Amino acid sequence: MVHLVDLPDVTPAVLARLQARVDSREELRRAGYRGRPGHPVFIPRAHWAELIGSLSGDQGANAYLRANDVAMIECSDLASGHDVDHIDRQSSAALPTNPGAPEAASLIDAGTQ
Repeated sequence: MVHLVDLPDVTPAVLARLQARVDSREELRRAGYRGRPGHPVFIPRAHWAELIGSLSGDQGANAYLRANDVAMIECSDLASGHDVDHIDRQSSAALPTNPGAPEAASLIDAGTQ
């Protein structure tokens, strides 16, 4: 299972959904969010040698996944799949917020008084 650390709302429920689907022991699977591919990605052992041989640069397994059939398992009912390092202004409006968290300005003001 390949999972990125900067996807804070992807919970163990997403991992469980990917693991629960067992159409084939060799099936590549990845989470999808509203029809868009995301993480985590399940890569069975049968793919490891070929995948490792194809890795180059900072693109990870992208080329390998594009060249092979990957079952996308819809998970948008469980998480957004938003990468916190790559959020633009439009997509950040769709992120859940914590209504109990203080505003950043309040924290700054409190620290200067």
